[in-house]
Amino acid sequence: MKPAAQPKFKYPASVATDANRLRVLWRLQQRLIEQHNAAMPSDPGKARAFRNDWHTRLLELHRQINRLKPVVHPDLMGHCEEGSAEATMFHDAKMTGRADGRYDAELAGHPILAVPDLGDLPPAPDPREKFETYTELDPGDHVAIDGTGYIATVTGLPNSDIGGVDTLLSKDKGADHFAGNFTHLFELTLDAYSANLAAAAAYQTAIEVEDNQDNADTAGVTLLVSVWPRRQIWIVHREAGVSVDSDFWDFGALATPYYISYERSGENVTCLIYTGSHGGTLKDTLTMLDTDAVARRYVFAMQNRDQGGVLTFDFTVANLDLQEVSPAYYFRENVLERRRR
Repeated sequence: MKPAAQPKFKYPASVATDANRLRVLWRLQQRLIEQHNAAMPSDPGKARAFRNDWHTRLLELHRQINRLKPVVHPDLMGHCEEGSAEATMFHDAKMTGRADGRYDAELAGHPILAVPDLGDLPPAPDPREKFETYTELDPGDHVAIDGTGYIATVTGLPNSDIGGVDTLLSKDKGADHFAGNFTHLFELTLDAYSANLAAAAAYQTAIEVEDNQDNADTAGVTLLVSVWPRRQIWIVHREAGVSVDSDFWDFGALATPYYISYERSGENVTCLIYTGSHGGTLKDTLTMLDTDAVARRYVFAMQNRDQGGVLTFDFTVANLDLQEVSPAYYFRENVLERRRR
């Protein structure tokens, strides 16, 4: 295997291999999660400034992780389906790296962990998606939209299509709508599932209106809830029927709303998972590469997985915000400039 070129990113002097560099990056990822939860200012304006500077540092870290991941774990690429041996080995290596504190003394003062004085920033309200305006296919009567239009409750959704018909909520945003960078926010609650191997898609952008499996086989990036055999929130990028990259988080609590931020920045995808609120307690941060240059047209609030079988999921998707009026990170350029001073 040809080693990756020595990056400009700052590593401890004692770290000499790509495998150990990746372990350092995962440790920094864990330290950033802890920093987010421990150092968040109580003042709302200062909290917004902190969160956006923190997010800029996280994106730089994710770029480095995604650069090294295929070098250190080449077997993962193309074999990252739920429950695969390669995905399990990668997940275990990531969690081991996050807990590895051997380099902590050398990481003291690392730029990724540096918090400058950024002052405060104003709020940026943004409208939410009205699911009642979405195209609904629901042959089994599994989807209910509440009176506000912002909450979709899914009950007893099977893995498979129903009589050959998909189950989904989708919106046509127009040709090439999701062509650049974006940040989408929503809330996800897993209420119940019938047995291990159940799966459903809670969110996706795609080029056509199909179930999750068909969309992923063409040019899809998606967020799934699955049980393989652990309860997981799972992001995956598929091309031509092959899982090219993925990342996932094991979560324990049913009936707990998780606040999801799903972002694409260049080829890098970042998924932030909070409890309490967006910007509340950060439970995990996921990342993967989305190297497909396809500009996607449709956004989905939910879809059936279509992997066969009768296993079922109950879950809720709420308050989907595509951040297209006042993006949450609209002032990132200002944050970057202030960090340079």
